[in-house]
Parts: sequence; structure tokens; C-alpha cells
Amino acid sequence: MANIISHATKNISHSISNSWTSVLYSTLLISGSRLAKTNWEKHFMIWLAEHDQNHVGLGIVGIDFDNIYWSASEFEKQKEFVIGIAQNAINKKSWINLDYKTDEKTIAGLLNLWIDVFSDAQVNDIVPMDNFNWYHKPKPSEIDMKCPIHHIFLNQLGKTEKDCCYLCHDN
Repeated sequence: MANIISHATKNISHSISNSWTSVLYSTLLISGSRLAKTNWEKHFMIWLAEHDQNHVGLGIVGIDFDNIYWSASEFEKQKEFVIGIAQNAINKKSWINLDYKTDEKTIAGLLNLWIDVFSDAQVNDIVPMDNFNWYHKPKPSEIDMKCPIHHIFLNQLGKTEKDCCYLCHDN
């Protein structure tokens, strides 16, 4: 089983194993949680944190451009952020902040696949949506909640803070 990172309408699709998906999302969460400033960016990071195989199941946490809540008026800034978190992760080697060692060449390659999915997207590619497809939409009071250990945004899928941290409950 694997997960797909894609932009289906542009026929861009990358299959990533379950374990490498976890490493990719962990690395993006480390990078993006430091960069997120706007409400949309914070919501995107929380939504990404919800793509947690320990909560929702193996092989079903892929991400497609067409299933992301984009704002047409803010699209260029949003796209820049989504690409930027991967580029920042490569530049800063965010994976060194993981609680385990990973292959630098492989994770850098996966981050470049992420960039590939989003780099050619245009505002007219947006599929209109009212919001992110949440498993558990965060309340306004939860949007700034971060793990005190890993400093990444928390999803709201667990019962404890540790269980809501993509990195903590993986240990």
C-alpha cells in the first residue's frame, strides 16, 4: 500500500510508501510550522497534520492539489507557502530535527516531488471548496496549538496533546 501525492487534473502523480509518507509529512510539518503566519497557512499545517496514518489508516493519507481548499484571491501566496515549506525543509535540512535518522537523498527527493506537484499550478486549476476537508476542524482557540516538544501544529484527532502531535505519538 502507498499514498499518492498528486495534481490529478494535470496528470502529476507520485506514489510514496507509507513509511516515507510519514517522513515527508513530518519534515513538512517541522518546516511549515515555523513558517506559518496567516490563518490559511496555520489551517493548512493542521490539515496536513491530520494526514496521520496512525489515526486514519495506512495508504489513505495522500494529498491531491484538487482536494485542497485554496482561495482564488490569495492563491499565489498560498502556493508560494506550500512550495516554500518544502524548499525551506531542503535548505534547512529539517529532517535532522526528527527523532530518528533518515536518508537525506531520499527525503530531499520526496520534497522535490512535493514541489513538482504544486509548482505549475495556476489559479484557474482551483476546484472550488468551502473549506479544507477536515476529519476534525479546529476551533478558533485551537489554531495556534503546537506541541511543546516538537513545535509543530497539532491535529485534533487524539485525546491527549501527545496523541495530537504527528511526531510525539509516532515514538
